[in-house]
Amino acid sequence: MSWLDFLKRHEQHDEERPTRDLPIIRTGGVQSAAGAPVIGRRPATDDPEAQARRKARLEQRVLDLRYDIQRAVSALEEPNRWTERVAELDAAIVQADRDIETIRAAQPDTPGIPLPAWPVHIASLRAAEPAEAQLRIGEAQLRYVEDIDWAERGHQKTPGEMRRTEGDPDLLMPDDVPAARRDELREHLGHGLATLVDDLRERALDGRPLPEWTLADLASPCPECGGWRDLRGRCPSCQRRKWQVEALEDDVRRLRKERIDTLEEIQTLRDRLPLLQRRLADAEANAAAAG
Repeated sequence: MSWLDFLKRHEQHDEERPTRDLPIIRTGGVQSAAGAPVIGRRPATDDPEAQARRKARLEQRVLDLRYDIQRAVSALEEPNRWTERVAELDAAIVQADRDIETIRAAQPDTPGIPLPAWPVHIASLRAAEPAEAQLRIGEAQLRYVEDIDWAERGHQKTPGEMRRTEGDPDLLMPDDVPAARRDELREHLGHGLATLVDDLRERALDGRPLPEWTLADLASPCPECGGWRDLRGRCPSCQRRKWQVEALEDDVRRLRKERIDTLEEIQTLRDRLPLLQRRLADAEANAAAAG
């Protein structure tokens, strides 16, 4: 068979091939054969409720844009709510910085009052549970006993607190301590004695030698604030001042961050005003077209 005969037979076969009408899919005026992609907008609906919802959304969009524009316009005025807030923050920062400097530069109201170097006699000491310590300082006889309630922390047990059960710490205060400072010294001696007996118990448990302390070691004058330091050189008054400074410094950092955020907000509002105005014009046109 020649190529010519083959082509003729192929053409005749194509002419005899049955055909079928493909269904037409109607999508808002756009027709497509079955299986072909349809590209176009969703057909407009004549549903009155849908039209009402669309109109309400457009009108709300207009109201929102008008509010944003009002805020942006107010940001261009001087003064405005943002500049007033920045001024308040500046004043608060200045005041906090002054308070910090005042605390740091504060001099002792009264010079530190040294206590007599009365020896701390350890009458008895038991490190095993329940621990017990009996001390004699001057005329004061003091007895401390470990609290038998042990606090479990994980898989370890922490020894209970040593509590004073006998003795009067007021006997340790010399007569020349002013009445205005006796409560302060009484509180300090209470903490100092508790630190002392805890240290004695730890040394006894570890097998370390016991030091020779005096009452003056329990409450040595602090040259920075005029208070008293404990056996470990810690001054509660200085620690309180440190906490006050740290709290004020935290406030200053927070105020400065708010100041930066406020300035960024006002600048953003000013920069967005032209864009908001264009969006409002489009939104009003769409709302008017929606009827």
